[in-house]
Amino acid sequence: MRGPTSTPIIPLAKLPTNSTSTTTPTPPKVGEELLYNITFLCNSYEDQLKSTHSFVSSTSSKVTSLANDVHQLQSSLQKQNEKIDTLTQVLSILNTMEQDVSVGRSRKEAEEILMTQLASLEELFSVQELRDIQYKLIH
Repeated sequence: MRGPTSTPIIPLAKLPTNSTSTTTPTPPKVGEELLYNITFLCNSYEDQLKSTHSFVSSTSSKVTSLANDVHQLQSSLQKQNEKIDTLTQVLSILNTMEQDVSVGRSRKEAEEILMTQLASLEELFSVQELRDIQYKLIH
C-alpha cells in the first residue's frame, strides 16, 4: 500500500520486553487511502494537462511562425521571378542592339536605333532600380 498509514510510531524505550506481546500494525482506514489515491491521481492528471497545454501552445506559435515564413518566401520568390523576367528582356534588347550594330549601318542610323532601344530599357526598370544601376540616358 502507498500513502498514509495509521500505524503509531512507538519509541524503543516503550516497547514491551517480552516477545509474546508484539504490536501488530493496524491497516489504514479506507477513507484515508482513498483520499490519498484520489489526490495522487488528480495531481498526476493536472501535471499531464499542464504539460499538454504547454506543448499545444508551443506548437501553435511554431505553426504561426512557419506560416509567416512561407508567406515571406512566396513574396520573395515572386520578386525574384519578376527580376528574372526583366533581365531576360534586357538580354533580348542587348542581343537586338548587338545585331543592329553589326549589320553595318551608318553611325547616325546606328545611334538612333541604339537610343530607341536604350529608351525601351528605361521602361523595364523602376526609378529606384535606374538609380541603383546608375542608369543615365544621354539625349
